[in-house]
Amino acid sequence: MPTTPSATWHEMIQRTVKAEMLLTGATCESLSKKLSDYGTNVSPKMLAEKLEEGNMDAVLFFQLMTAMGRKVIIMAPAPED
Repeated sequence: MPTTPSATWHEMIQRTVKAEMLLTGATCESLSKKLSDYGTNVSPKMLAEKLEEGNMDAVLFFQLMTAMGRKVIIMAPAPED
């Protein structure tokens, strides 16, 4: 098992967050504003870059889900080994 996440795990994060954004109508700008309420200062541009790369920690992932009002998360399919 690799010690670093593979690109496919990053893609899973990316697909999950982007799908929730589509479902809720959230934008990087609106999420950036809501994240600042949680004490996380991420510019809309930086958030867009993180989403494009699928590179974020669990804290940011759950803050994004909370900012979009998601209490149940349906994740994109996990990558196969």
